[in-house]
Amino acid sequence: MKDNITLAEAFLILKNKENELDEILTARFACLQNTYKKVNGQKELMHEPHEISVNELTSKSEILMKEIRKLRLIVAKANLETLVEFTIDGEKISLQEAIYLVKQYRNELPRLKQMGEMRIHSEIVDPTPRYTPRVPGGIVSGGIDRSYEQVMEPSFDTKEYRKKAEKMEVLITKLEVAINQANYSIFVDLDGIGVKQI
Repeated sequence: MKDNITLAEAFLILKNKENELDEILTARFACLQNTYKKVNGQKELMHEPHEISVNELTSKSEILMKEIRKLRLIVAKANLETLVEFTIDGEKISLQEAIYLVKQYRNELPRLKQMGEMRIHSEIVDPTPRYTPRVPGGIVSGGIDRSYEQVMEPSFDTKEYRKKAEKMEVLITKLEVAINQANYSIFVDLDGIGVKQI
């Protein structure tokens, strides 16, 4: 019997198996040693006996690691072979490329927003050494005021970057929709992998 499920379900199963593996490895670590109290040559276990042995937990973890590896390959293959409803330069892109692209866009978006919000600002700068004697009124003794206004302004059109950020937000939404549509419409074959249906 073949286990055909959506890519989204396969991904959930993968995450569940990874969580289960983490739990097994944590449980194995917790039972690596027994602690005894030794009195007059007699050993007494100071905790409840471990419910499952290190060897059993190791066997379970090895099986899970194999299943996780196979699931990752199935998901990766499906991601590469599936085209999504999103085009770049007139061509549809793979689900894998869409996943990479949405990550890139999410990383770039805050930078574009920050660039779009940049403003001109200025400050008074006084290059005179800090401990130079001054006379009343703030002028250095000797009568020379060396302070000046330092103006910092963006070296680019901030409005353009606000527009870029807005466009990128729209693209991120479109990509997310395309990725979700693909994840729920593509079926993968999990034959041979121990699958617990969700």
